[in-house]
Amino acid sequence: MLGTVALVACGDEAATASHADGGVPTNGNLLDIDRYESPDPAPDRDAAHREAGCAIGVPRIEDGTLEFETNDCLVFWAGIPLRGPVNAGEALTLVTTHSPLAARAPAEAHLRVDLEGETLVDRLIPIPSPDAIVIDTVTPTRAHTTGARLRVHLHNHGANNWRVVSLARK
Repeated sequence: MLGTVALVACGDEAATASHADGGVPTNGNLLDIDRYESPDPAPDRDAAHREAGCAIGVPRIEDGTLEFETNDCLVFWAGIPLRGPVNAGEALTLVTTHSPLAARAPAEAHLRVDLEGETLVDRLIPIPSPDAIVIDTVTPTRAHTTGARLRVHLHNHGANNWRVVSLARK
């Protein structure tokens, strides 16, 4: 289920709640960033972006986040396993960031975040745009077990920086 979104000036810090249940780390991040796969083995339903002549990018771990550095036209498709279970109807906070977005010509970036095929975020972001910390409140309609994969599709134009920071219980 698509949820609400808050944009925060980048000078502010995004906070995550602390939870001690289900073996989730005390910072509350449900994402096991160190075990990401790219490209994720599941089919990307936006694979047509690759057919438009965009190369497939490979993210990297940076400061405990999954970072997508882009140049020109790049497509990313990464899967990140959950460290703990998520209940159906449970409110979660997804934090992503991006640098100031620029390209040779005005364009749009596409960010889609799914949890085992259930779309949590599906957004077009205009390029150019200022930098932002984006905090989405998302509510999955199905329960998901430890190890379920959060899948991130990013299609970008220009030399920009994007990060998946955390997924935490509200």
